[in-house]
Amino acid sequence: MSFRSRYQTRECSFAETRPDLKSAIRQHLEEDDQIRACYETIKEESFWIDVDVFDPVATLNELLDYLSNLAKVKTYMTYVVTQNRLILAATSQNKRMSPNVNVHWTSLHDVVSISAYRKADRCYVVSASGHGESSTQCMFASEEYAHRFSVALSQAVDSIKSTSVSTSSKSPSSTEDRLQVLTKLHKDGLVSDAEFQQKRSEILKEL
Repeated sequence: MSFRSRYQTRECSFAETRPDLKSAIRQHLEEDDQIRACYETIKEESFWIDVDVFDPVATLNELLDYLSNLAKVKTYMTYVVTQNRLILAATSQNKRMSPNVNVHWTSLHDVVSISAYRKADRCYVVSASGHGESSTQCMFASEEYAHRFSVALSQAVDSIKSTSVSTSSKSPSSTEDRLQVLTKLHKDGLVSDAEFQQKRSEILKEL
């Protein structure tokens, strides 16, 4: 069996996205979170089968039925960049498949690298959290879309990380405030376990 893939991509508003994917993404939006970018990609796979793999006694009707059910598979993908998260939702369909929406999200605090390779229609996002490092692939119809998406995502990541640094540069007057800021920085991955314990001990010694 062989297949070929064709992609269609568009930049759109969140309101214009596919209803089932939009509904699934809404469940992962934080309160008052603003959407910075939204892209939709449709991947259409066309299959064809070498007739040599069929039993010679197979009837023409059986062959046609098999082809009609597997001829095309469409995968609908929506990529949403918010102020705090990258959210991906996807669903695949053909005549024999029941739609099933899959959703994955990544905190922008955890993003460590964004790559849109030259002459490629992919954007690779590497993130690191307490559960380890993971890579997410976003597919587009062209290099231009992959580049535009990576720029929008990079700007969102830079924005949230600069805000965190700005917050951490303030000097809270009370011990409680300083501990809260330190705990948040540790939770966001901006302070290591060893640094957290050291700074916490220093703050508590001042009591």
